Amino acid sequence: MGYGNDGGGEGIKRRGCSFSKGDFLPEESFQSWANYGKALKQTPARLMDRVLTRSLDSAELEVKARSNNEMKRTLTWWDLMWFGMGAVIGAGIFVLTGLEAKTVAGPAVVLSYVVSGVSALLSVFCYTEFAVEIPVAGAGIYVLTGLEAKTVAGPAVVLSYVVSGVSALLSVFCYTEFAVEIPVAGGSFAYLRVELGDFVAFIAAGNILLEYVVSGAAVARSWTSYFATLCNQKPENFRIHANGLANGYNELDPIAIGVLIAICIIAVVSTKATSRLNSVASVVHIIIIVFIIIAGLIKANTKNYVDFAPYGPRGVFQASAVLFFAYVGFDAVSTMAEETKNPARDIPIGLVGSMVITTTVYCLLAITLCLMQPYASINADAPFSVAFQAVGWDWAKYIVAAGALKGMTSVLLVGAVGQARYLTHIARTHMMPPWFALVDAKTGTPVNATVCMLAATAVIAFFTDLGILSNLLSISTLFIFMLVALALLVRRYYVAGVTTPADRIKLIICLLLILASSIATSVYWALSQKGWIGYCITAPIWVLGTIGLRVFVPMARQAKLWGVPLVPWLPSASIAINIFLLGSIDKDSFIRFAIWTVFLLAYYFLFGLHASYDTAKKYEGGDWRKVEEGNKDGGAVDNQSSEAVRPIHQLDLPNLAVLITWLDYAYEGKMKEDARIDKWSSRDACMIDEIRGY
Repeated sequence: MGYGNDGGGEGIKRRGCSFSKGDFLPEESFQSWANYGKALKQTPARLMDRVLTRSLDSAELEVKARSNNEMKRTLTWWDLMWFGMGAVIGAGIFVLTGLEAKTVAGPAVVLSYVVSGVSALLSVFCYTEFAVEIPVAGAGIYVLTGLEAKTVAGPAVVLSYVVSGVSALLSVFCYTEFAVEIPVAGGSFAYLRVELGDFVAFIAAGNILLEYVVSGAAVARSWTSYFATLCNQKPENFRIHANGLANGYNELDPIAIGVLIAICIIAVVSTKATSRLNSVASVVHIIIIVFIIIAGLIKANTKNYVDFAPYGPRGVFQASAVLFFAYVGFDAVSTMAEETKNPARDIPIGLVGSMVITTTVYCLLAITLCLMQPYASINADAPFSVAFQAVGWDWAKYIVAAGALKGMTSVLLVGAVGQARYLTHIARTHMMPPWFALVDAKTGTPVNATVCMLAATAVIAFFTDLGILSNLLSISTLFIFMLVALALLVRRYYVAGVTTPADRIKLIICLLLILASSIATSVYWALSQKGWIGYCITAPIWVLGTIGLRVFVPMARQAKLWGVPLVPWLPSASIAINIFLLGSIDKDSFIRFAIWTVFLLAYYFLFGLHASYDTAKKYEGGDWRKVEEGNKDGGAVDNQSSEAVRPIHQLDLPNLAVLITWLDYAYEGKMKEDARIDKWSSRDACMIDEIRGY
């Protein structure tokens, strides 16, 4: 594995995961205690600099060089589609659906899935305009269905899936646009860094990493539960009870650790091999799901749907917030953009296709579960297996358990791939130690990041109960999806040097109206058990804010390759639904979320801020542009100036889409054809001329 300074220049070869102090803290601020003390004193000034700084699209593409070696481009839309299916359909639906149906929503939990699914799909569209992602079917269906049906929604758990599906669908839209135009491993971190700046991107990045660690831990613990069912044992028989630990953290799970170690080995070997293994396993999984639906409907009893929504609309939406966990994972596909042969074509197909299929499967399974037995009788740990036992088909529980194990294994596998690539790109910016950004020359995979992320997942999985994990995960996911939708609106309506100060003010006002009305609606729903007066105020404000964008703020940028339809309506709806679902999550989960955010801020002010500041100054003139317009003379600053473009020979031009994007900045951005042209290779020059002529 080659190691160098930020991936540039000559590297020093080392074996395995070896490292030195320079691999973790190479920046000037950490070379001595005196330097560090000076940096800390400059924290306010440095913070102001980074808060008001955004990255260029081209800069996000260029930082790949800091990994020393490139990831191998071997994936197609077919691989992404199966990655999406493998990543999401596998765990949540088979466990949490039952719990939410029993305690919150009833049979109407299916609507909760639809709402969350649509919201996620809208986010995917936003992502695709920037990168590449899909995995959604692997965790939620097996883990969450029984849990939510039993304790939150009742038979109305199917409505909860509808709500969750709508929310997920909206998010998918947003992700898709980003993924196409910024095809890098950073996913939503890169998108937010470009549009909302360094600081917001870091806070989101910390929650992205938390999302992956928590979801992986939840699925790993669920793997143990279904393995116990397959062995005719209770889950607690495979766990170690620790009397000295607090409830929720005292059931130790060594089997989850073993599963994660096996996943880690597979993930670091080869992305293409991982894809092939996932494709075969996913086909088997789909066959098992079809069996579960058909067999379950044969034993259906419509009397179980008489009390469809025993906990009312509130239960449906409360379950939707938790069931959104079932859609977690689709963003992992966007992190595979660097390994995709044709991101502009493959990402939209993979993202949208997998999300639609996933939402359909979730709703069918939720309906089947609540038709098989009364919601109050649903088993929260293994709802489908116990449901088949209740109707006299004991043998079917083994098929269900096998399907759940297969699905959860795929979720863990795809999640391991995605989370490592997120960390890799974050480390390229030095917000995390650059050692995590290194890519192995032989395998083309980020070994360091993969091992460290799965080690953190294993620690959480060993101690923490599923209920604690699922709610915390939903907060992080909904928060990130909301930010991505907001970033898409900023991308479309604000371009420095193009958007006038007056239009910028109107944009800010409209965005504040959308955010404020969405938050007010969520708070009113959480605090008011009955009544509709509040919604008569907040809903019109949201409509006015969205119409204001459409009518009074001119669109400053059009999508080049693939764009979200009905802008600003779909991104605005994604913001509203994601914030609304956040209001349905319990108080304790928000407390945990706040604690994690405080930890992130402490790390950022002590390390991340200074590392990224030093790195930005080192590459100043090539990587950054200010959010604020204007200069000393009061004129506009062109965010696509010559200073924002590096020599062509330093760029990685993997496909036509990226090349066209670069040309947009190089020529339409008024790049001065100075001595830099002398640095271009003849092959690069011919390629430029050919594309320009085309």
